[in-house]
Amino acid sequence: MTAAGEGGRATTPKAADKAKKAEACKKLAPAAKKKDVAKSRRIKKAHKVELECADAVEGSNLPDSEPADVVRLQNMNGTLVRDPQDVRAAMARRAKAIRAIKGDWSGEGVMGVREDATDERKAQIVDWARRVLGGDGKPESRVVFFEVKTLQKAGQNRVRNTAKALARKQDWEERYGVEFVTVLVDERKGKKYSGHRVYVAPGVAKTTRIDQCEKADSMAAILKLMGAKGELPLQLRVR
Repeated sequence: MTAAGEGGRATTPKAADKAKKAEACKKLAPAAKKKDVAKSRRIKKAHKVELECADAVEGSNLPDSEPADVVRLQNMNGTLVRDPQDVRAAMARRAKAIRAIKGDWSGEGVMGVREDATDERKAQIVDWARRVLGGDGKPESRVVFFEVKTLQKAGQNRVRNTAKALARKQDWEERYGVEFVTVLVDERKGKKYSGHRVYVAPGVAKTTRIDQCEKADSMAAILKLMGAKGELPLQLRVR
């Protein structure tokens, strides 16, 4: 059976229900759009903070799919490498060197040397790997990974990594023989603001709280907290 709808048109209960839902969606649309715009602004703000950090530590800002937000890489002669392509190439060399040190010759091997190579050839590659990683006290490059976290609307003074994200970062530490430094930047306003902007903590954890961090006077002061420029205290994590 039908009933007269708006404008005198006949309609079924099913059609009326459909029209009601469509009207509700119309009302929700502006709010959803506003929420999307706010999220987009937060993403842009976080990326801007990453770029600021990269400039301050004289590093390279990498895309989200890369191992770290910011990588600071310095050659053995003191030259800073900031071109993303060159950074990736240097990291690939480190990954190969780590595999050689661990004796992992699986798959395509390391530098063309596979499991069935002679012990002498493997020893040559291991010597090369030690030079790359600084086994003789002078590494080919010094590298620091920076995890940059921005507080924008959170009510608590902490940042989190999911279990999956944390495991991935720990894998990168192992793979490249480097360690993370967490940089926490408080961009909140009003009562939520912690009273300081830049915080630094060694390593990367599931939860990093502001009270676990050192205060940096500015982004540029991050390196001072870590050590003298060019002599960052790196510990190779080769197991």
